Amino acid sequence: LGGVLTTYLSWRWVFYVNLPIAAAGIALAYAYVPDIRTSRRPRLDLGGVLFATAGLSAVVYGVIEGQRYSWSTVKYGITIPEIIGAGIVLLAGFMAWERRHREPLVPLGLFRSRTFAIMVLLNVAVQFALQSMLLVNAINLQSVLGMTAVRAGLTSLPLTLALTALAPFAGRLTDRFGGKYVLMAGLAVYALGIAGVAAVSSTHATSLTVSPVLLGPGLGIG
Repeated sequence: LGGVLTTYLSWRWVFYVNLPIAAAGIALAYAYVPDIRTSRRPRLDLGGVLFATAGLSAVVYGVIEGQRYSWSTVKYGITIPEIIGAGIVLLAGFMAWERRHREPLVPLGLFRSRTFAIMVLLNVAVQFALQSMLLVNAINLQSVLGMTAVRAGLTSLPLTLALTALAPFAGRLTDRFGGKYVLMAGLAVYALGIAGVAAVSSTHATSLTVSPVLLGPGLGIG
């Protein structure tokens, strides 16, 4: 769908198409999600919101715009490393703030659970690998191998189909055999799939080896 939209309409429609979906989601949530309220109104962690937003914005801006400014001065003598450093300091301030706030935006006590902490780290690693692969593969298919946006989208379609198909089975396998073994198997297949995509160079091989990547996220995340 993304390839069709960018080819026959505009790349902006990749974002516009989400508007009716979001509107339908809001309407359905309003109609069907129970309106459960506690007797006490929760307090907004405004400090946490400001710290997190400012810190993440600075780090993301520095990483994205770093090459544009040759990792040097942006304006008024402020450099990219200083912006990223300021973002890291703000995120550290966010962590300190959250520890003291009675109703934190992110309850840091959750990370005392070893299982929770490990799963968060694994999800970060999996998503980092997945999103990096999708971005680089999309550029490779079109800029290097010369595919149209539609053909590149069709080449990547097995990824979405496999994720959708495997996720329900991954949950059942986890209940039956235990999450540890299913997770390890999924991550192993995931790594092999991405290694396969990185190893191929021809158009034919790329279209055939995208799909194995799907098994990993399906087994690991589902």
